[in-house]
Amino acid sequence: MIYYQQHEDWENRGLAATMRRSMNEAECHLWFDFMRPYPLRFGRKKCIFGFIADFYCAKAKLLIVIDGNPNNPTTPIDDTAEGKKKLWRYGYEILHLTRDDIMHHFEDVCLEIEERIEEATGVLS
Repeated sequence: MIYYQQHEDWENRGLAATMRRSMNEAECHLWFDFMRPYPLRFGRKKCIFGFIADFYCAKAKLLIVIDGNPNNPTTPIDDTAEGKKKLWRYGYEILHLTRDDIMHHFEDVCLEIEERIEEATGVLS
C-alpha cells in the first residue's frame, strides 16, 4: 500500500519544521552521531497519519519515537490504537526509545535500530 499525506499531516507540517530546528540533546546525539552518517536516509520529524515521528527511515518503513520527548507536543503514536493500526496496515513499524537509553546506552540503541532496518530491508549496513 502507498501512503498519501492526509489533511492532518498538512496541519502539522509547520509544527514539525519548528521542532526540527529545536532538537533536544538526545535527538541531536542520535541524529548527528548515528542517523546522519548512516548509509540509509533518515528524516527528522516526519508527519504521518496526524502524528509526528521523531525520526523516519522510508526504505525500512521504520518510525522512531522518543518517549517522554518534551519537544513533541502531539499525541504519542502508542496512545491511540487506531493510529497504530493505520501504521501497521501500511507496513510501518514503530520503535520506541527513551532519552535515557539514547544518552546512556547509545551503542545498544544503534544496534537495535540496525537490527530493525536489517529485518525490514534484508540489507546489512
